[in-house]
Amino acid sequence: MPITISKLKAVIEASRPLIWLLSITSAYCGMFMAVKGLPPIHLLIIVAIGVGPCITAATNLLNAVYDVEVDKLSKPNRPLPTNRVTIDTARKIALLLYAIGLVIAFFLGVWPFLLSLIGVAVSVLYSVPQARIKAKGGFSNFALAFGYTAICILGGWSIFREIHEAPLFVIAFLTIQDAGANVVKDFVDYEADALFGISTLPVKFGAEKSLIMISPFFVGLYLLVPLLYSVGHLSQVYLPISLFLLWGIYILSSLKHDFSRKNRERIFLQSFFMSVLTEIAFTAAYVLA
Repeated sequence: MPITISKLKAVIEASRPLIWLLSITSAYCGMFMAVKGLPPIHLLIIVAIGVGPCITAATNLLNAVYDVEVDKLSKPNRPLPTNRVTIDTARKIALLLYAIGLVIAFFLGVWPFLLSLIGVAVSVLYSVPQARIKAKGGFSNFALAFGYTAICILGGWSIFREIHEAPLFVIAFLTIQDAGANVVKDFVDYEADALFGISTLPVKFGAEKSLIMISPFFVGLYLLVPLLYSVGHLSQVYLPISLFLLWGIYILSSLKHDFSRKNRERIFLQSFFMSVLTEIAFTAAYVLA
């Protein structure tokens, strides 16, 4: 069956291109930190193609396949629930994109390939019913953060430098913060996840308690920056990062006072860009320090 423009658009929509931004940014952060400057342009292009439109798109398509019944309730206008993309087509394209992404990673080096392979494994385990990491409460949020943040940063770093030289504090900080942001995403799907027995933190503990549980990871984490500066472990160029604390407080406060579907979707976008900009801020500070 020929691929029409409308079908191609539907496949791209199902692959959630906005999420590509986080994985590409993470990989770029690893690259910029490794060279402490601007990496070669051709490598930036290759990584953007391999991480974003390939592996991340494949991850989201596979998740859409196994979440189609949930999405019929929570996101009924998406391509799979509306049958603009069939389950079989989404699964085949996901497998093809995984393969292309891994081939690209292979030519970037041993570590980029191995890390990409781990990322693919985590993404499969996250969605497939046999493992269904997504249904395992807070563990699923750390699994996503590990794949989208830690793996991608290390992958970008390993193109230029040895893995053991990577800035583990920065990677750990960003991964933990992203895990907290992923819980904000779970609030969007709260009703559908509860109906289908997907035990995310909001489903398992309730909205208000979940907000309290993620506060140390999503907001309190930023207090480490001035603390570590005060004891001499971070230079002053990192201090502006602590201002993200205010954004985090606003996000959690907004969710607490307005749990409407519209506000949850708006706040999820804010938490997403908060994570992306935190990565960029840390990378800039690392390069300048």
